Amino acid sequence: MPFPPPKPQAYPYYPGYAPARSDGLCIAGMVLGIIGMVLFWIPFLAIPCGLLGIILGSVGINNVRKEPQIRTGMGMGVAGLVTGILAFTGGVAMLFLYASLTTRW
Repeated sequence: MPFPPPKPQAYPYYPGYAPARSDGLCIAGMVLGIIGMVLFWIPFLAIPCGLLGIILGSVGINNVRKEPQIRTGMGMGVAGLVTGILAFTGGVAMLFLYASLTTRW
């Protein structure tokens, strides 16, 4: 008695793909932008954090645009860019406010 033919597989086998990873520069830009926004009243912390948030957020956005299959995190990059701009602007405004309050006319 011969063996019956094997049952066909329901789905063909395909090798797995690596999942897309969040870009670290986007995450770092977002974190620095948030820290700069929270500490906007200390200009010597808000201005560098804001600048780094702007730079890292925009570089991260460019990385995600170049390799969308490998990298994700466009939203975090945009959040880092926006919060970095707000932190920098708030830090500069507070710097001018402190300078105007400490000068005697």
